[in-house]
Amino acid sequence: MKKLLFVILVFTTLSSIQAINTNLTNEEREWLAKHQIISIAPDPDFPPIEWFDENGIYQGISSEFMDLISRDLGIHFEVVHCNNWDEVLQKARDRKVDMLPAAAQTPQRAEYMDFSSPHLIFPGVIITRNNFPEIKTTEQLQGKKIVVVSGYVWQDFLSIYQPDIEIIPVKTLLDGLRDISTGVQDVMIATLPVAIYYIEQEGILNLRVSGETGYFTKLSILTRKDWPILGTIIQKSLSNIPADKKKEINRKWITLDRKSIFSNKQFWIILILILVFSLVGFIIILLFNRILKQQVKKQTIELSISEQKYRTLTETSSDVVFALDTKGIFTYISSAFEKVTGYQSKQFLGCSFTKMLAPEYIETTIDNFNRGIEGEKIPLYEVEFLHKNGIRIPAELNVSS
Repeated sequence: MKKLLFVILVFTTLSSIQAINTNLTNEEREWLAKHQIISIAPDPDFPPIEWFDENGIYQGISSEFMDLISRDLGIHFEVVHCNNWDEVLQKARDRKVDMLPAAAQTPQRAEYMDFSSPHLIFPGVIITRNNFPEIKTTEQLQGKKIVVVSGYVWQDFLSIYQPDIEIIPVKTLLDGLRDISTGVQDVMIATLPVAIYYIEQEGILNLRVSGETGYFTKLSILTRKDWPILGTIIQKSLSNIPADKKKEINRKWITLDRKSIFSNKQFWIILILILVFSLVGFIIILLFNRILKQQVKKQTIELSISEQKYRTLTETSSDVVFALDTKGIFTYISSAFEKVTGYQSKQFLGCSFTKMLAPEYIETTIDNFNRGIEGEKIPLYEVEFLHKNGIRIPAELNVSS
């Protein structure tokens, strides 16, 4: 039984060694045999380079590179989840992770990590709102509020080469893009494919790539400095990946062609909401107009009934009732007028009321009329009308506006 167990263990060990990169030295092979599990900490918010999806699964370009290296070396990479890039760097400094799959080379990181040759190279770009003045180069950043992701290479770059620029660190690239979109900040410096990915995925339609920094983020595999042999092993395995395979991985995850707005899910959600609210608004306006028309019709009928009642009362009254406009012109004269004055009503319609007064009453009556128009209450006063046959007819006038 012990002999059988020994045979199985030897077979397993030999099989594992056969899976290891043949370019490795015996010392490197022995070291890997003792370190079969290497911990790695990807950036949780750096798509399409690397990120965790909604299920917490490690995704992106670097995940495929890690898979190739894992199979080439016959080891297992244990993925450590961090909340943000600052936490990733802190764990690397504290030796709580052994390797970073895709990070830029900076003097600060060189104090605690070794670097492979760059396997991913992307330009740094200047992101602004569509209606913001165009910024082509970093020389135009003076006086602007510049957003960068805390701990990213662009923070180090601006701090070293343009220390006078105001830098506002944010925790994630998406936070920064939203600040630019809403006008909280002016400009963001970011890595091109990552910025494009978030702009398209989040449907942030008022942002654009305004210019380039003139610098590139060169992403390497970073290994802990106290394990120099691990850096050598990773570099050999990385070099072992064919150039065509690297291009295939990049093409799978990166497209710099701007997607049509019609392929954006958020665009259709916003459009549907606009249409729904427009339809609701249109229905409300229709209902309001209908109610308004009904009210106008009702009031018109009531006014017509009221006017008819008024005419009935005035036409059956023995008193003369007439209406004047603001210039003192007759607009209505009751039928009693003809009996009292001998004139037909139509002869005076459109004429001044002074035409029917005795001359000595004209001035007083005009004065009372003007005061009545201004809202003053005029008491009954006596006048004399002129009959058709020349006789004077005593009357009392009641002015009501």
